[in-house]
Amino acid sequence: MEEFFSGKHIPAGFFNFGEKFWFWFGMTFLGLVISGSGFVLDMILPFMTLEYTRGTMQIANIIHSSAAILMTAMTMGHIYIGTIGSQGSIDGMKTGYVDATGAKEHHEIWYNKVNKEGQSHEKDHCFYILRICLCYSFCSSPAVNSGSTGGSGFS
Repeated sequence: MEEFFSGKHIPAGFFNFGEKFWFWFGMTFLGLVISGSGFVLDMILPFMTLEYTRGTMQIANIIHSSAAILMTAMTMGHIYIGTIGSQGSIDGMKTGYVDATGAKEHHEIWYNKVNKEGQSHEKDHCFYILRICLCYSFCSSPAVNSGSTGGSGFS
């Protein structure tokens, strides 16, 4: 626990704690909570008998809006850290490469594994990342660029 409050990065593999927390809590858990409470608010729960009273709807509304506000705040934090909050993150999303220093600082276990395996590097100072931001991958796909936006996608 001391490592967590020491101000230093805790050694991590390909995905660090923040990335795992964002996926499992921010997207999966809160997404299910928002969906479930939305089903109650829309009165479309066919598999259970639920009385749609005023109290039930108010509780569902509080849960739904609280989870949505928390998810929105986490999304803003994720966007901040993924863009201007971490040096080199935008370049990593655009090119698929990150600086070795950043890889070692944020993903030390993965960095050491890549070095131990002796994988060839296309650039001496960069490591290829197999994952690129899903949004960037989606927005730069030909289907989006040739869509109704008039070819003004993010490529």
